[in-house]
Amino acid sequence: MGASHSGYASDITISFPVTGKFTSNQKIVYEAVLCARNAVINSAKPGVSWVDMHVLANKVMLQKLTEAGLLVGEVDAMIEAGLSGILQPHGLGHLLGIDVHDVGGYLPNTPPRPKQSYLKNLRTARILEEGIVLTVEPGCYFINALLDKAFADQNLSKFLNKSKIDEFRGFGGVRIEDVVVITNTGCAVLSPLPRSQNQNEDYQYLQKSSVPTLHFQKSLPRLPIPELEDSCKRYICAQQPLVDDTEMTQIVKNVNKMLKSDGPPLQKELKAIDAANRHTSYISRPWFDMYLTDRKPLPINYNPFLVFIDDPKPEYNHQLIRSANMVISSLRFMKSLRANLLEPEVFHLNPNKSNTKFFRTVTGMLPPAISWYGAYLFKAFPLDMSQYENLFNTSRIPKTGKDTLFHDNTTRHIIVMRGGHFFKVDVLDESGNILNAQDIYTGLDYILKEPYKAPEFPLGVLTVEERNTWATARSHLENTGNAEVLKVIDSAIFCLILDESQPTRDYKELIRQYLHSDGTNRFVMGVFKN
Repeated sequence: MGASHSGYASDITISFPVTGKFTSNQKIVYEAVLCARNAVINSAKPGVSWVDMHVLANKVMLQKLTEAGLLVGEVDAMIEAGLSGILQPHGLGHLLGIDVHDVGGYLPNTPPRPKQSYLKNLRTARILEEGIVLTVEPGCYFINALLDKAFADQNLSKFLNKSKIDEFRGFGGVRIEDVVVITNTGCAVLSPLPRSQNQNEDYQYLQKSSVPTLHFQKSLPRLPIPELEDSCKRYICAQQPLVDDTEMTQIVKNVNKMLKSDGPPLQKELKAIDAANRHTSYISRPWFDMYLTDRKPLPINYNPFLVFIDDPKPEYNHQLIRSANMVISSLRFMKSLRANLLEPEVFHLNPNKSNTKFFRTVTGMLPPAISWYGAYLFKAFPLDMSQYENLFNTSRIPKTGKDTLFHDNTTRHIIVMRGGHFFKVDVLDESGNILNAQDIYTGLDYILKEPYKAPEFPLGVLTVEERNTWATARSHLENTGNAEVLKVIDSAIFCLILDESQPTRDYKELIRQYLHSDGTNRFVMGVFKN
């Protein structure tokens, strides 16, 4: 399956048991193909031959089938004999672009088509380069005609365990196909779909809403531009508690002058801009500009915080356990959001009447273009969720004059800070699934037990500075060889801070700790929060 977007194609294959549960034989074949797929994704990078990737996938798959008892003998000998072409009678993948099976596989001055029988179906033999987009699609099939051919060939039959292979006749096959792009250091999967056969959906997702997360977004009413006279009245009222009578007189004079001169043409221009940008609000751009150009330090001025109450089970309040649970819960929230399974944010005027299954059924059946108005009939008001995507993998990068936002949702790691030191911790597998709780717990436990010395020059202190000061310091760090390290921090799903100080009931000290502490064990990213 696949879709076209902006003239570019995609090509994806998912194999799954129709019963919802793998049989033992299905597990064997699926795991063999999945391991082949993972091996390629972990090895593909600039300078690597696609032929070598094809052979790598075949070797991994044949090794797994040998371990399961379907095959006997040496894997390298199986490859040379051409056995892989019996079980996977197609190439590892193909170039992808304007066409699904795009051209360019065998261009002049690129490697020619291989002559070996088990490589003849390769659609390209190119050396991988940064920017190449192609599919990775290993497969394993039990095709009677090909199996009969193999059993009739003594060079192939010696590797086949007939009694075991016969169990798989009529099985069909398994293919796992992903779209990847070759990066400067490896490859990135552009089709982050569930792949692991033992993936527990209840563990992976926080919610499975029957109404898609962004179902109401398209029909949200737009913020109207108030009349100029009304805006001026509100402005004057807002100034009254802040100024004396003399200052207020001057403010009123200035406002009246503006109403007769610059005000009307500016109002007309604003309405024209609003009419030309129906996809957003007239206030969005000025708000973003204000937010990103403000040079004040982020702590106190922009970064909010909240404090969770203690868990009713005392044993769950241990730093390690609570941190692991927070990480996993946050990832489950993120995955629910990205899969469009998170419950839409809706303000229910009368929850007993509208926060019901009937409400979800009715509004879920309405087209997104009118769904908000359907909710309105229930006196329920869906809220804007456009900034939710910036809750994860997003950082505010300091720049002189105006900061920028950086967002990269392809990464699989979080950053953990302890004692001013940074730790990169992978929390998702290659398929985008949350690692099991024990792995995440063990990783955090290692960090908490790791001896450390306080850094002489803690980087985090710079992030709480005035924005131009931090921008200048960061530019120096990047120019002296630290750009990639900073990108690892910026692209993290989120940053987890492990402090040494104990929680306190002294609210002033608690606020100080959460807002900035002494700055050494902080990295203020300044992302958007709803």
